[in-house]
Amino acid sequence: MIEVHLATPLRPLMRGARIVNAEGKDLRELVNNLEADSPGFKERVLEHDGSMRPFVNIFVNDEDAGFLKGLETQLK
Repeated sequence: MIEVHLATPLRPLMRGARIVNAEGKDLRELVNNLEADSPGFKERVLEHDGSMRPFVNIFVNDEDAGFLKGLETQLK
């Protein structure tokens, strides 16, 4: 399980939770799994073409995913 810390604007989508757990081998799969659990999540963090929104910061172990492999960043 991956521990996901949510920014305040995303918490209403997750029933107010600050932290949720989800599965995913990479960020793309994680986002898809969060979307399956809470419809509307994906459109808040991704552009229509499936790329990361420029104003949404996604971190993996304190590193900005934009400087890693984006949505292809592997998770463990």
